[in-house]
Amino acid sequence: MAADALAETMSQCVGRRPSPNEKLINRICFLTCADPVETPQATSANATSINLDDIEALKTSGSRQRVPIVSTAEERSRLEGAITKRGAELALKFLCAKFEGSLFEKLPKLWDCLTEALKLSTSSNGAQGIESSSFSGTIIQHGEPQALINNMQA
Repeated sequence: MAADALAETMSQCVGRRPSPNEKLINRICFLTCADPVETPQATSANATSINLDDIEALKTSGSRQRVPIVSTAEERSRLEGAITKRGAELALKFLCAKFEGSLFEKLPKLWDCLTEALKLSTSSNGAQGIESSSFSGTIIQHGEPQALINNMQA
């Protein structure tokens, strides 16, 4: 019910200036990455490239393994992350249902949140952006791999 009410409120704020929708979209996209079990964390702080073929291989490489419970506080944090992620996903689901085909026209910040890491990227041939329609073998250069992971998760 809360996700439905949020979608309705955001639909009423589309024409409003200033609109709270941009901040709400930023927060919803951030919260979709709240579950540490579902959202992988970048392991190297200095990593600068991710091969999309490697990502595809990871997606098809069997089931996920859950980390064993270490402490009650850690379990509580995981549970809160899972609940938060579920709420954010429901909010996005209701926004998609509310706006249907005009989602990105009425909420352009959503598109920005989903593609911001790609806009800052460089293709393997050094040109700005991704020129090819095929992503096979393309290497995305980015200073913060976690931002790319979060965009893909959202």
